[in-house]
Amino acid sequence: MKKPVLAAIMAVFLFSPVLAATADYEKALTRHAQSSAREIVSQWIEQRSSGMTWNYILREKVPQALDSQCGYRSLVGLADTGFARARQETEEFVGQRLESTFGPLLSRPNAQLFLMRSKPMLSQYGDQAMVTLGVKPQRPKDATLTLILQLSGNGEMVLCDLASSDNPQKGVLYQLGIDLNL
Repeated sequence: MKKPVLAAIMAVFLFSPVLAATADYEKALTRHAQSSAREIVSQWIEQRSSGMTWNYILREKVPQALDSQCGYRSLVGLADTGFARARQETEEFVGQRLESTFGPLLSRPNAQLFLMRSKPMLSQYGDQAMVTLGVKPQRPKDATLTLILQLSGNGEMVLCDLASSDNPQKGVLYQLGIDLNL
């Protein structure tokens, strides 16, 4: 056997445990994201069953649930100076976008959310995963509800953004950051 071929085979065996550990970590991250997404959506459904409309939940409650660090600071670019006031003003605009994007979808009679897929994401911000939910009954050009979550320092998954597709660059906060050029 030639030395380059032998070296390549040895490299595969040496890095196999690393690749396996990475795959296991990504699976665990994805499962953790699914569980966290289930908890988040369950809270929204509880709010809905208590009498709040989907439009109200999307406009008022969901923007408050988006994480400060991975959401408003990283994606929108809000500065530390005057952050609380800027976030409050931004939440109003984010709520309007969420309501217009997802309100008609979730407000359908007998609408039910279901898991379509989940996957880890490569991100400069940290360990992230996306969980994509669909709404039944589905229509051909329906948007999806994609929750973009990040593993925080304390091991919790926090909600960073919501997108209408599997593309994190279609997230509401991500797009807002681009629109504001921050």
